[in-house]
Amino acid sequence: MKKILLSFMSLILIISISGCGESMFAGGGNDKSPEAVNSVIIKAFMDKDYDKILSLYSQNYETFSNEAAHNYVAALLGKGGFDILNGVSFFIGDNKSSTEDMYNMFYTLIGIKANTINSQNIINNAKRFFDEAAVVCNTVSCARLGGQITLTQGVTTCSVKAANTTTNILDNNTAFVCSLSGGFGTVTNISNTVQSLADKVGIDTNGIDITSQAGITKVINQLQTQGSLDSTIQQLTDDEVKDLANTLNNLNSNISNLESIVGNISEVDQLFADFATTDGDFTTTSVRNGLNGYLTGLGGTNQ
Repeated sequence: MKKILLSFMSLILIISISGCGESMFAGGGNDKSPEAVNSVIIKAFMDKDYDKILSLYSQNYETFSNEAAHNYVAALLGKGGFDILNGVSFFIGDNKSSTEDMYNMFYTLIGIKANTINSQNIINNAKRFFDEAAVVCNTVSCARLGGQITLTQGVTTCSVKAANTTTNILDNNTAFVCSLSGGFGTVTNISNTVQSLADKVGIDTNGIDITSQAGITKVINQLQTQGSLDSTIQQLTDDEVKDLANTLNNLNSNISNLESIVGNISEVDQLFADFATTDGDFTTTSVRNGLNGYLTGLGGTNQ
């Protein structure tokens, strides 16, 4: 039964675009029927022409329908390296063992291999698309609540607090791709942050695989040995932690959709425990404060 459901979701993730109205498209013109636009989108996904999909939509995220948000975020995931057509097949079957290292899992899904030449450049390129996806997802969710997105030190926050989570606001398919974008954004931003910490104290990461928890742990252990982890974290600028805050908010809002498919991801649960915030929102302050505890935990030692 689960496999049938997963197969069905794979299909839905690819073609859940029926009902897209003309008003969602920039410069589409009234001569383009929803059916014609849908055909263009389906072909674009088949051809992996994600730029085509992004160009069809305006960037007025507050007015996006669930279909528009789904297609836009899915295209951003594609730009970040996640193959929508083939990548979802990862979730069909028992892949629970693959979730023990969320870094390895997510990087495998976007095709980044360990110790790839220029891997940091590849990660940074992917990161920018997942960061944008987080903004889209958070903005669409906020609009559903009747609120407005505000930027505080670059972190998107909604002016309205809701008892319900984003999962209850977005349809399952849209929330699922948003949870994926939050996962991808979180791991790429943490890897990027760890690389930044290493650079600040002159740690050579050549030969260290920062696309895995083991590699990240090596860097953290070196920082701890030097006794500089906490002090180095304090040197991070708000700009360096804002994207992590946004993607954590995005992942936190939609994680139930991802875990309903792939199973419980223990590393993500630990992530939220270490970055716990009193108001439920991740900010540059809470992320900066939480980084020490989280990275110390990865290092396996106490400071």
